[in-house]
Amino acid sequence: MTVPPVGAYAGYLSAWFAPLRMRLIIVATLALVGTLLAALGIYALVAYHVSSTRRELGIRVALGAPGNRLFAGVLRQAVVMAGGGLIVGFAAWYAALPSVREHLSPASDGGWIMPAAVTLFVGVITLAAALAPASRTRAVDPVVTLSESSWDWQRPRL
Repeated sequence: MTVPPVGAYAGYLSAWFAPLRMRLIIVATLALVGTLLAALGIYALVAYHVSSTRRELGIRVALGAPGNRLFAGVLRQAVVMAGGGLIVGFAAWYAALPSVREHLSPASDGGWIMPAAVTLFVGVITLAAALAPASRTRAVDPVVTLSESSWDWQRPRL
């Protein structure tokens, strides 16, 4: 009886795992793209909110509100927005659990670990995406903001 060379068995295993490896690469790539799109969406929403409330932020700074309070307020609104989405996500997870339980591994009961990991991950992504627009609230100059806003209605539109 001859023993096949180690290289042949390694090649056999590599060929056997190739379709699974390709599926995992595709799923990981789609997950990364989805995460980046979610982070970009959160960033866009928070940035739009900051730019649309620039006049209000300028008035608050003119009345003496510290920049840290404005920063915390914008972050709080981003966290509340993400919290609402996470609550809906939890409800959808547990509503869909009976129908997807057959696709889960037998050792997994589809408990709390995966939703908790997703919650933690989305929370970190939300904070990271909201930091840049929220930090712009510290640089709001009330004189510039209020003078630009008050002249908008008098400027001719071209």
